[in-house]
Amino acid sequence: MGTQLSDMGDYACVANTSGHLLVSSATARLTVTKRLKFSPTPSDAQLELDKVGEIECKAEAETQPHVRWLKVGSGKMYRLPDHVYQRGNRLVFDTARRQDAGSYMCVATHSTQGIINATIYVHIVEWPAITVKSNNVTVFEGQPALLHCVAKGSPSPHISWYRDSQPILPDARRYTIFKNGSMNIRQVFIEDNGMYACVANNTAGVARWDFYLRVTNHPLDEEEDFNMVKTIIIAVCSAGAYLALVIGLTAFCSYRLLTQCRNHKALPLKAENGDLHREQHELLMKDRDSCAQFRSDSDNRSHAGSALSSQPGSHSSQSQNSRSRRPSLDRLQYPRHQLNTLGIMGKGCFGDVFLARTKGPRPGDQEILVVVKSLLTKGEREVRDFYSEMDMFARVEHPNVVHLVGVCREAEPHFLITEYCDWGDLKQFLLATRSDNGRRGTRVPALTSSQKLSMGQQVAAGMDALASQGLVHGDLAARNILLTSRMQLKVARPSLCGDVYASEYYPLHQRLVPLRWMAPEAVGEEEGGVMCTTAGDIWAFGVFLWEVMQLADLPYRLLSDEEVLRALQHGQAALELSELYSPTVMNLLQRCTAQLPSQRPAFSEISTILSLAGSDVV
Repeated sequence: MGTQLSDMGDYACVANTSGHLLVSSATARLTVTKRLKFSPTPSDAQLELDKVGEIECKAEAETQPHVRWLKVGSGKMYRLPDHVYQRGNRLVFDTARRQDAGSYMCVATHSTQGIINATIYVHIVEWPAITVKSNNVTVFEGQPALLHCVAKGSPSPHISWYRDSQPILPDARRYTIFKNGSMNIRQVFIEDNGMYACVANNTAGVARWDFYLRVTNHPLDEEEDFNMVKTIIIAVCSAGAYLALVIGLTAFCSYRLLTQCRNHKALPLKAENGDLHREQHELLMKDRDSCAQFRSDSDNRSHAGSALSSQPGSHSSQSQNSRSRRPSLDRLQYPRHQLNTLGIMGKGCFGDVFLARTKGPRPGDQEILVVVKSLLTKGEREVRDFYSEMDMFARVEHPNVVHLVGVCREAEPHFLITEYCDWGDLKQFLLATRSDNGRRGTRVPALTSSQKLSMGQQVAAGMDALASQGLVHGDLAARNILLTSRMQLKVARPSLCGDVYASEYYPLHQRLVPLRWMAPEAVGEEEGGVMCTTAGDIWAFGVFLWEVMQLADLPYRLLSDEEVLRALQHGQAALELSELYSPTVMNLLQRCTAQLPSQRPAFSEISTILSLAGSDVV
């Protein structure tokens, strides 16, 4: 048994011997001192999202100890966020946020009795809310009935169904309850008539929705007859339209066949000998195997229009490269039926780019969000570039390069599937941090110099991984960098040139190019003058770093696209450099945008410079 405060007092020893008087010793004083301890010991807590919450930590000792709260993560202790503060011995959350979930440590300190601590985990929960629900429903007897009940919350709410205040027990023969909570009654009977309730509950609370299901056995005969007439009319009209379409296609095909026959008769004699067909086949093979925008640095010194197919022996070497890459892409084949489309992100150079939800690549993985690029165009150059981009992400595994989840090539349209970052593209994030962004409400906190340098260093590391494989990005800009909630940047290439960022692309030599991010040598004055090299990527990185420093300003914003093109062609393009830049950043921007490609630093050097500069910033 331990000593308690109630044991404090005066004690004496008494001897009681039979036949003798009682004998007492002198009194002794017992003093009990409170030890340093928590009263009670702090335990895990849960706070409701977007609500004010408090967590108390009580400690006691001989005299009042000092209590302090810290946030713990990855074995380190961090300063509390601005919206979380300490008031007395209480930790106050001024509107709890999702990122507030985690471990917190209460530290009690006493000048003579030492220090103790206790770590708790704070869960951020969201009250369940029913977002999709059924109103009063009328169903004919014998027909199925789908009752909607979709709820959101954190943790995910559990859905329960009740009829006339009695729980509906699982019955696979009659009821099917879907994962989203909705319930399907396969065949409705008169006894199913009644008041139904959908109840969504989680650790935060309970939400309930009541509605009435009316079952009737008197269908409206007149309405059924009217529907039958409508069905017959629609069927007849559809058959007529189909017949007209068949007749039109037959006439068109007959006309094309007749035209081809006439042209065949007019061909020169050498076509009959097969020479012309052989030349056409070789030309198509050269076009198919010519270099794409993402090609190795040893190949990309030539113009995109001429490519390697113009060099002797290039056809066989390119065919071998194509064959050597195919197994890796076959290994990445992904079942398209597992993609659940959530929405269109925009239009890219190859087709629509959309956001989807799917299962992780490994068995047992949870669902993840992915970006899916579709190949809808049929141009040879676009198809070639699409497969080159597919090959690039298949060859590179790096924390600062988006991960290739898989590809879909078994049917059209072909899909390129990469990971999605929860905070979207970096350009939108940079715009949100500006004080003049015009958005109402709370603004994203301004970026520090250290954070900006870290962004540049991460992208340089990702580009160094590409360059070390002899790969060229060709469209490096803030819009093509994805950002996670942990402030991790990943080099990507959504290239939404069709709508979202159409103003940042310029039509040059029958293709859309990121003109304001291109190096002078990448822009030719004649057809086929667009070149993609690692040195060009380094120039684009200089413009990207300028974007980060200027919080997503448009490069050369005072010049029109035509004026920028002329300035690049005549070696007169120069970014507006601010005196507020540090000497390291100023020097790096000037080196990256040097007119001579040989004077630009390598990505490995850029990454080292920015890493050292970031460590020097307080």
